[in-house]
Amino acid sequence: MAKKIQKASLFQGREGLRFAVMILMAVVVAAIALGTLDTFTTTGKVEPKVIEPVVPDITLPPLDKKILAEAKDSTPIQRLETEASVYEHLLACAAYIVPGSLQAMGLQEGSIAALRADSDKWRGKPVAFEGRIVDLRTPTAIPGVDVWKKTEGMLETDEGEHVFFAVLDKVPADLSPGKYARIEGFFYKLRDFKFPNRYDKVPHIVGFALRPAFHKFEPVKELDKTYLSTIQDNVETPSEIDTNALYHVTSWLENQTMDTAWYEAAKDLDRKDVESMLSASSDSPRGQVFRVLAELYDAQTRLAEPNPLGITHWTRAWVKHSDQETIQVNIPGRLEGEWHTGDVVVFYGAFLQRYWYESGFDDSGMRIQRIVPLFVATKLFHWQFKENPANLWIRLALLAIAVLLIAAFSFLVFRDRKAEQEVRDRLIENRRRKRKQQRT
Repeated sequence: MAKKIQKASLFQGREGLRFAVMILMAVVVAAIALGTLDTFTTTGKVEPKVIEPVVPDITLPPLDKKILAEAKDSTPIQRLETEASVYEHLLACAAYIVPGSLQAMGLQEGSIAALRADSDKWRGKPVAFEGRIVDLRTPTAIPGVDVWKKTEGMLETDEGEHVFFAVLDKVPADLSPGKYARIEGFFYKLRDFKFPNRYDKVPHIVGFALRPAFHKFEPVKELDKTYLSTIQDNVETPSEIDTNALYHVTSWLENQTMDTAWYEAAKDLDRKDVESMLSASSDSPRGQVFRVLAELYDAQTRLAEPNPLGITHWTRAWVKHSDQETIQVNIPGRLEGEWHTGDVVVFYGAFLQRYWYESGFDDSGMRIQRIVPLFVATKLFHWQFKENPANLWIRLALLAIAVLLIAAFSFLVFRDRKAEQEVRDRLIENRRRKRKQQRT
């Protein structure tokens, strides 16, 4: 009877188990080498869609050039008079002023010299002036209008010139004589005033609201914590942003040398930090720069209120962090490029305060209210894995190790299997000889 030859197999017995473990180890090493292991996993709860800046529906004020042409200011007598039809027409048009409408019409920082040189050219054009309030009159009724009252007053510019204004909206209580304010509106005509003080060829501006203005200040090089100490966010619904702190921190960030060392010095945000921020305690890390890696929920760009930094737009972005459902970051300027909900993003921002806002409705129709950490940053980045130049050699080395592991374990398995088979063959041959001897 011919001897049956048993082929060696890598998948039998203890050798098979050892070989399987070896293959698993090699696969893990290869996966690391090829960079296939995820370093950030999204929740998948955000439906991807393109994020576009929200542009308000702007209706331009219905200025009538024929009515505006009735305004005259060439002579002292004309400058003492107000043409009721023109004045009331501009007041009516001022009611249409909404954020962005004057900018869409070509709003410019006013030049008194230019207005005096050619007032007819500027008639009805949108202009803006800033200055100290030197006169603020009691609101008075507008003939035929029940909704609005006009408030007139005078600003003194930094150059010592004067601007007369009229607005429809109620002037805030904190804008009293002596305060710095800004008027944006339509140029009506040049005016002369004889009482109580004499002013000649003063531009008359008709707008919707008188707003606070800010003297330009020097760029912030060092963060002053006294600005942060005035923040009052330890209330039930902290819905007000401390503008003095906001502009101070924003200027400080804009003047940082954001090199590699600056980015690497930023602390990664963790749960302990978030808890401290939301507690509004005395040890809250206001002004500290954090690195925040998160998913993008949404972003909106809006026109900025008058500010000392000359910022024309603010972008507000909401992100989901692993340790906080929602975080808000305010960024000066527009959000450029293409962004989608669910994008993995990163920003390096300074924590400012905790902030309350309403964010739509839930499934039961109840309005969602949230208190979130509010950060200030100069940019929002798409998160990408940064490739180290040495990674190629590291990967090649790991792949070489994986290949050597496979080869070494394969050699050992085959060698051990061959040796075991030789022992079995000798045992079988010895038994055959003994049986043969017994028969003889």
